[in-house]
Amino acid sequence: MGNARADRARNTYTVAGSAYGISSKKPNTVVSTDFNILAEC
Repeated sequence: MGNARADRARNTYTVAGSAYGISSKKPNTVVSTDFNILAEC
């Protein structure tokens, strides 16, 4: 789960947000991370 936002500026798309889930190393621990994806078309 988490959140995301998508934007477009001319030929560039940006998807950014945060996600959280369960740690594979410590299954009792919730972890979160931010992400940013840029795609030029």
